[in-house]
Amino acid sequence: MLLVHAATFVHLTDLHLDLLFQEGTDPACHVKNQKLKNRNHYGRPKSQCDSPQALVEDTIYQIPTVDCIFFTGDSSRHDRDDIRPTTEQEVKTEISLVASIFQLRNLTVYPTIGNWDIFPQDNIPSGPNKQLQFLSEAWGPFIGHQESFLKGGYYSIYDNNLQMDIISMNTLYWFGYNEEINDCKGKHPGIQQFQWLDQQLSSSKGAILIGHVPPMSLTNRNYLPLCYEQYMDLIFKHQHKIRGQYFGHINSN
Repeated sequence: MLLVHAATFVHLTDLHLDLLFQEGTDPACHVKNQKLKNRNHYGRPKSQCDSPQALVEDTIYQIPTVDCIFFTGDSSRHDRDDIRPTTEQEVKTEISLVASIFQLRNLTVYPTIGNWDIFPQDNIPSGPNKQLQFLSEAWGPFIGHQESFLKGGYYSIYDNNLQMDIISMNTLYWFGYNEEINDCKGKHPGIQQFQWLDQQLSSSKGAILIGHVPPMSLTNRNYLPLCYEQYMDLIFKHQHKIRGQYFGHINSN
């Protein structure tokens, strides 16, 4: 009898931890309002509030035993409170806390970089840079030392349980809101990532791609036009190798 192992994984994205969140608060979720009867321990549905720590912790603690987790970015809160703007230190603290919660669960996690995982949001220049250095240290317990991550925020790891390569892409180098880059031409960091991705897929027997921003054209400011075209060309070239693609950012299925 041949026993086949069915690998299992969870796709988790856009946690947006807000360490300033307080139960029973104003619309910004940061100042208590004693008149509110619903304390909203796990946040406020249908509002602009981000996730309180209790929601993030309990969500991760409730994840069943699986082979791995694809975490497709955005650990920190949105910058929606004009009185209490997001700071670089706050972003780092929230990312580090999310990583430590995963560690407490002893989970295998493959992270990607979200547009709210850097400061200021959306904008990241060519690497190496201090932002990639910090993220490399924060996620080091899960991905180890990856030269490609320090250089460009992307990496590839072979997962023995899934029996395929997990390729984590830095989609911010193709992102229309990243003011540190232009479209994909010349010595563009996005082109360098395409070259790396082509090499990874060429040598792979099967791969899952993960990233934060999904491949959509500039009509909605997701991918820059040339970046979008080159991504789609590469995906079609290696479609027989790609077992799945998982993204976040748009906060919907």
